[in-house]
Amino acid sequence: MKRRSAWLIRRWACANRKILVQVLGLALAVSFLQLLFPVFTQMVVDKVIVENDLGLLKTIILGMLAAIIFVQLAAIAQEYLLAFAAVRLDTAILDFLSRQLLSLPMSYFTSRRTGDIQRRLDGARQVRQFAVQHGVAALLAMVHLLGAIVLMALYSAWLTLAFLATIPLYAGLMYFSLKVLRPLFAEVEESQGKYSSHQIDAIKGIEAVKAASAEAVFRDAMLNEFLSVSKKIFRSNFVVMSYDSVLQTIGMLSTAIFLWVGANQVINGHLSVGGFVAFSSLTAIAYAAILRALGVWDNLQLAAVLMNRLNDIFEQEPEQGRDRSRLTPVHSLEGRIELRNVSFRYGGPEAPNILSNITLDLAPSRMIAFVGRSGCGKTTLVKLIAGLLEPTEGTILFDHVDLQNLNYRDVRRHIGMVLQENHMFNETIARNISFGDPEPDLDRVLASAHAAAAHDFIMRLPMGYETKIGESGLAISGGQKQRIAIARAIYNNPPILIFDEATSALDTESERAIQNNLGRIMAGRTTIAIAHRLSTIREADSIVVLEKGSVAEIGSHDELMAQRGLYFYLSSQQMGVGG
Repeated sequence: MKRRSAWLIRRWACANRKILVQVLGLALAVSFLQLLFPVFTQMVVDKVIVENDLGLLKTIILGMLAAIIFVQLAAIAQEYLLAFAAVRLDTAILDFLSRQLLSLPMSYFTSRRTGDIQRRLDGARQVRQFAVQHGVAALLAMVHLLGAIVLMALYSAWLTLAFLATIPLYAGLMYFSLKVLRPLFAEVEESQGKYSSHQIDAIKGIEAVKAASAEAVFRDAMLNEFLSVSKKIFRSNFVVMSYDSVLQTIGMLSTAIFLWVGANQVINGHLSVGGFVAFSSLTAIAYAAILRALGVWDNLQLAAVLMNRLNDIFEQEPEQGRDRSRLTPVHSLEGRIELRNVSFRYGGPEAPNILSNITLDLAPSRMIAFVGRSGCGKTTLVKLIAGLLEPTEGTILFDHVDLQNLNYRDVRRHIGMVLQENHMFNETIARNISFGDPEPDLDRVLASAHAAAAHDFIMRLPMGYETKIGESGLAISGGQKQRIAIARAIYNNPPILIFDEATSALDTESERAIQNNLGRIMAGRTTIAIAHRLSTIREADSIVVLEKGSVAEIGSHDELMAQRGLYFYLSSQQMGVGG
């Protein structure tokens, strides 16, 4: 399978090849000039000092100063170009990530922890940093290393061979990094994702934590999770420090070998003192290049772990697949919904069905109510109808067309949904009501708020419709949040409405106000309502009674009461009447 994160970076590299070629050219020029400094040093030792040639010294110093100025200017140009390229890569990654993440089915989000997804997204920044900064550092290191080895060979073949004899040791370290560090980094990232989830739980659920006086218990749970993370970080850091220690030991061994062979070369007249000094400088350049290359290699192991975690997002099949050309666009809906032998289960084939063999024909412009005991599958059923979940078996049709062949996004634009838990965004009330509309229509916002009995309480707020309601709607009550959700559902004037306990958080007065408006709101629309308070759905054209994931009864209120079945029992229980 094509690794899409690597493909994204390659695509960015192709789009920015002009910038990268300029950076490469500057890198080669800088490396060439830096490699001249050991040659200048040899000339000073062997020529200037021995022959007292001050004119040559001035020339060398001026050349060195010119090289230093050019190197600094080139470094600034490099940083500018890389910063520009980094911004473009950040934009490309963010755009691709947001497109891919938002295209994934709901099952992706319900099967993963929020903190873990957030941790994966945070890894994109480190991958970008590696691609831009460490990638160029690796390139510079290789140019420096190869250039230094070529010059070293010109000075002394024996010394060059002595230096190259230590290369297998560095290769062994690279293999160690690949086999040991990468798995450690993967463990740390996985644990950090779990810990981030605990932090998010603590913040989002702070009201429940405080209400239960569970601060100490929650703190201990977070501490235990952090200790688990700390142990993995300690192991990782210890291995890295041991790795660095071995690296320093190899460096000191290389220095000892160089001094032994180099001194013998000078004593035997095969190398001048200036040549020995120059070779020493080249060795330092080569050793520094190796250290940089190994540092990049180590960072590559972390980047590989982060890219693998990003691939969990990149390589997921989007909702309805990557090729949408087969899907039929939906410009309008009459509102007829058919379910044919629909079954659904979470998990694999061995998991029990949540819904089994549901067959319904929901006529347009009618009100249909789903009722039943808690856990019987009502909410799951409406999520299937909205395309938020996909049937395990069976077919759902809109206006006689299979939902699988329609663009889900188009279908959802024609559905207004009020869920049991309605998310409010950290935006103004007007923006929350018109959510999804890039150019909100204030008249429609006001009309929707009036219909949802929300206008009066909104106008009592300090800034009316421009009041920001805080993250997740923390600045307003549950009932107010529900009324805004109802206003949002009808803002686009959809032909289909789905109300899942739409008035459960409302007081009697507010519920009565909305009920008085419901007739006008639902006129000409297919309306699906879920309600525990059965008194709110008595006027439904058809009531579907669910029991253990199957249809138990269908009919109007009067018909079902006359049957004296499950609906009669549930109604009697709510009215406090036996029978």
